[in-house]
Amino acid sequence: MRLLNKLLFILPLLSVITSCGDTEPETPEIIPPELPVTSFWERQSHLAMMGWKGNVNTVKESSYLVSLEVWNKDEEAISSIEWKFDANGHLTYYNPTGIEPITYIRDVWQTVACYSYEYDESGKMVKAIVNHFSGEPVIYTLAYGKHESYVPLIFPLGAYEFFLVKGLESISSEDGSISYSFDGNTASYISESWSGTSTTTFEYTAESLYPVQKTVTQERGGVITNTEVISYVYNDDGSLASTDKIVKEGENEVERTVTRFISSSLLLASRLTDAGGQLDWTYKYNENNWWTEVSYKEDLGEEIEAKETSTYTQKDAIGNWTEAMQQQNSQVDWSHFDSSVRVNRIISYY
Repeated sequence: MRLLNKLLFILPLLSVITSCGDTEPETPEIIPPELPVTSFWERQSHLAMMGWKGNVNTVKESSYLVSLEVWNKDEEAISSIEWKFDANGHLTYYNPTGIEPITYIRDVWQTVACYSYEYDESGKMVKAIVNHFSGEPVIYTLAYGKHESYVPLIFPLGAYEFFLVKGLESISSEDGSISYSFDGNTASYISESWSGTSTTTFEYTAESLYPVQKTVTQERGGVITNTEVISYVYNDDGSLASTDKIVKEGENEVERTVTRFISSSLLLASRLTDAGGQLDWTYKYNENNWWTEVSYKEDLGEEIEAKETSTYTQKDAIGNWTEAMQQQNSQVDWSHFDSSVRVNRIISYY
């Protein structure tokens, strides 16, 4: 009887021990912390943003009208562009004018300039020199604060009219004509020209590190003659998704343009302008993000369709294209010729 009582006590105990041995201890699920998303405007060099591979030093691009079956390399170029980069991929020089800009400028109102940029040891742009070929170059000095917002430059970076820089606090010109500052909510400056006084303001919201709207007001003799408002929409990484520009003369809206971009790039996807009729551009690219076609539709009382194409015929050992054949059309781009154009690039590397 005593033995039976012992067995009755031991069996449940063994069951408990066995059960504990068969069950793995619960390990709490470890969720790795989310890595901060690096903004599009910081995560790559200017060189990579512009689509070049390798450690490029200079790019010289020349365009020639195709008038002969055999291309004569001594033929005078109809246009030329030059880019220079430092060893870290920062753009240091951009000249879209060529040696003789007068040879291809077809509109007296076109802004013609070349640009030089300087950087400090951390890679921040600290100086820009803009040469308009009409007197002394304008020299800009850039200063930075500790804020995290991205503030637009007031001059182009290469061919890009809109470019954001983190922590930018002010830009001032050496001649005192421009004083641009960011106060946490807005970034603004005033400029004077033959057409009057222009006030430019970029606005931010409390939730956005990027400007959500740009307003440019043109005033002459105390009267507002022209207002331009651009609204910006961004992707999750901070790259531009689209812009919506409205131009008013007085109280009348005279033009509206909606521009869309390829995600996480500076490449145009489409542009639609309503100016008493519709003007519509659509852009196509190949797997290298080299443009292959721009189609254009116009409906200003009469429908017109046109397009430009580009075929890439040579590339170098690094994978950058060095020669292309373009079929240009002045309806697609007023600065182009209605002709076949051969584009040649000479690329040097560090």
